[in-house]
Amino acid sequence: FDNALDNNPDVCNHAYKTTVNSKFTGFEFQVNAPMISLVFKERKHVNLKADFNYVNVRDLAKSGFISSPGFNGCDKLGGDQVHQSKQYRYSEDYDMHGEPDQFRILFDGDMELADGTVVIKDITNNFHMQMTGWKANTKFTTNTTSLVIVAIDNINITAGDSFMLRFTSTQILNETTPAPEETVTNTSPADSPITASTSPRTSPVTTTVTTPTTSSAGGITG
Repeated sequence: FDNALDNNPDVCNHAYKTTVNSKFTGFEFQVNAPMISLVFKERKHVNLKADFNYVNVRDLAKSGFISSPGFNGCDKLGGDQVHQSKQYRYSEDYDMHGEPDQFRILFDGDMELADGTVVIKDITNNFHMQMTGWKANTKFTTNTTSLVIVAIDNINITAGDSFMLRFTSTQILNETTPAPEETVTNTSPADSPITASTSPRTSPVTTTVTTPTTSSAGGITG
């Protein structure tokens, strides 16, 4: 977030990254942080637009990320990776819609959660996945779906807990073979469990930053 350069000295995570010469039609990100940086490795004409709408609905057709309020993503700053603000909501849901199209979603989460959980609810397949753990990276791939809810539950932000959850969407067209079961990859320590569970919905509110572009731009990070 604070430094999007590759191999940056602050050890900041990439929230989103494209490869050079890849097809890129733009993105729309919601940022729960005091700062976000963009790096352009090629000179292209790019239009940027920012607003402060409070929404919780995402488009499954667009890849992106969800982060805990105040997250800055830089290890060099130590355990307290959180910017405090009364404007943040610390328990909320994000509804990710793709209807009528079908998608397979790869979730890639960096978790530093001692108390709270992030729950991915695949509504189409009635499957819930709970993600938690300290300094844990977890990858989770859904089955073919058109509706996913990401719920943030009881995260103790004042204790320095934080997370970033990236998601990459692939549209499934005329699938004729059975889709694979949901898969999970966990690199957390043994005392950082990741289990399937359910949790109640909450009232969601977040901040939106919209940055569309009119041309293909490779090597964009944020």
